[in-house]
Amino acid sequence: VNSMLYLTQRPEFNTVETDYFSIVSNIGDENLEQTDRVIIVDKVAEFIHNNLGEYPHERIIVSEIDYKNSPIYGLNLLPSYIRPFPDHFQYELKILKTTLRNYLENVLLINPRKDQWLVDGIQIYFLMKYVEEYYPDMKILGTLSNIWGIKSFYASQLGFNDQYRYLFLNMAREFTDQPLTMQKDSLLKFNKNIANPNKSALGLKYLGDFDNAIGMDRTLYEFIESQKLKPTSTQDFENLIRKKAKKNTDWFFEDYLNTNKKIDYKIGKVNKRGDSLDVIIKNKRKNAMPSTLYQMDKNEVLSKTWLSGIIDTDTLTIADKGATKLVINEDQEILELNNRNNTKSLTKSLLNRPFQLRLIKDIEDPRYNQLFIMPIVEYNNIYDGLVLGVKPYNKTVLRKPFTYKLAPQYGLRSKSLTGSANVIYHQFFENTRKLSKIQYVLSGSYSSYAEDLFVTSFKPGIIFHFRDMKNLRSNKRQKLTFRYVGIERDEDVNGILESEADPDYKVFNVRYVNFNPGLINYSRWFADFQLAESFSKVSFNYEFRRLYENNRQLNLRVFAGVFLKNKNEVDNDYFSFALDRPTDYLFDYQYLGRSESTGLFSQQLIVAEGGFKSKLDTPFANQWMLTANLSTSIWNYVHAYGDIGTLKNKDHSAKFVYDSGIRLILVEDYFEIFFPVYSNLVWEI
Repeated sequence: VNSMLYLTQRPEFNTVETDYFSIVSNIGDENLEQTDRVIIVDKVAEFIHNNLGEYPHERIIVSEIDYKNSPIYGLNLLPSYIRPFPDHFQYELKILKTTLRNYLENVLLINPRKDQWLVDGIQIYFLMKYVEEYYPDMKILGTLSNIWGIKSFYASQLGFNDQYRYLFLNMAREFTDQPLTMQKDSLLKFNKNIANPNKSALGLKYLGDFDNAIGMDRTLYEFIESQKLKPTSTQDFENLIRKKAKKNTDWFFEDYLNTNKKIDYKIGKVNKRGDSLDVIIKNKRKNAMPSTLYQMDKNEVLSKTWLSGIIDTDTLTIADKGATKLVINEDQEILELNNRNNTKSLTKSLLNRPFQLRLIKDIEDPRYNQLFIMPIVEYNNIYDGLVLGVKPYNKTVLRKPFTYKLAPQYGLRSKSLTGSANVIYHQFFENTRKLSKIQYVLSGSYSSYAEDLFVTSFKPGIIFHFRDMKNLRSNKRQKLTFRYVGIERDEDVNGILESEADPDYKVFNVRYVNFNPGLINYSRWFADFQLAESFSKVSFNYEFRRLYENNRQLNLRVFAGVFLKNKNEVDNDYFSFALDRPTDYLFDYQYLGRSESTGLFSQQLIVAEGGFKSKLDTPFANQWMLTANLSTSIWNYVHAYGDIGTLKNKDHSAKFVYDSGIRLILVEDYFEIFFPVYSNLVWEI
């Protein structure tokens, strides 16, 4: 069925004879004795035999390569010197997961393009069951959950098996999850390896909880026994489920397996009538997948009712058990898109969920209305010096459609209160061909831009995101942005700045971005239009990077810009195209110092507009500019760069410009050092 041949220079595999089958493995753990590994392997073999049935072959080969192809995600990301889990626990799960996969692939003869969810789901289902039986108290962070500071996080309170739900919801919240029966060559890598196997296993558990008559553990055992070494498919599994089920399970095979439809229920009004409660339930996603309704007295469960057959809005009448609140999906066993709207208080409290203040970003706890606090300690520029502040925000590890952030700060040097704030709403689209989401953004800030000079910026905008929603494997993206930029600056009455325009101005900006962030071939281009009272201009920017097999890089960037209108004075280049250091009049760039002409901060380079590194005699263009920037590898992180271009200023003829030098890439796009060698200024060594 699945023949594997291993050629090694020295013996690596050990065979453990168990009462059920032999396991031939080279998966090792340097912190375990051979005797301990033998005991663990025998324990795993017994668990598999008891839950999946008799293995029809003599041995299973379990190799390190097999494990690395499908590791325990989370454990595989930790360096060897960090051991938050017991050594035997890590080794057990390695052996168990790999043995389960090889067992199922050698027993269930499926079409891996369309029915892989069966193998993936059964594998993770029994991996979860093993942890529930033998390690019910194991936390998702292991022993780190007991460390002071860390144990206060909600993430530290989650069980080990909770990770499977959150790893899937990571994709569902981004609306990039895909149907379980979609062919493997159409799946995103994260979905193929992580999200879909987790959804499959949780779906089996979900189905078993929905209808106790199914008896999922026993049904899976019978399915494997009946289909052992025979061609099988999802249809065979469906036939067995329908034979055992007492409830309607169409939703599982039609919606849960074959679509990426989401689950999201909400409680509306609740009316008390005698000894009953009339509860209005709204199915926000309008599909047939059921959920659960709990009556709770604080944290005690009084009753559990399945919500099925509600496609839109319906009224459910239940016996009043004296509950203080109603909660949908209280145990979070169902993969619901949004658990924050699941609680309805039956007391006279102001909020359905109590308010909770937490330090630093965490996994969201749906039992509370959470506000996170992040302390700020920065040295953000030479005007404010050391900056202290605090940032209240609501963003959690999993994406929310609505986020906000406030960041008041105090500069010890400037003795001034500064800060920023933003509000963002994401509107996702599921059934479109190209439009994936729309972002509505409202941001503002108050900060220093020169010695004792401050600027207030206000930037509302709307961003349209496009991608091929029918082919999520494509890396191509497009983005269309419309925004208004309002700037109000303190007037430079002391003449601190060399070039000064009107302190207050407003700009309407439209930008279209098209990019394909491939590892080997990277390309990105944008077209930009700006309209203000004193000027209007358009520009075009193109970037391309090629990574060759010998690890050499070729980087090319082209910029072209032209003013359609420019009423500014000839000697005022504040809004002009910059050859080397943009003035950043839109306040988009993270400059450490904005107005320095000498010193270290004046040497900060953000490759934009002209993209030159040398400071030439003609640093600006108030009519048009055309430049090209090129760099290529010399050795490892040492590159050679060259820039060439031409620019035109009013009342002057066009000028040809160039520079060249050495580029050291320590952290690409973040920490690079440029050494000019030769330019229009001749030698610059």
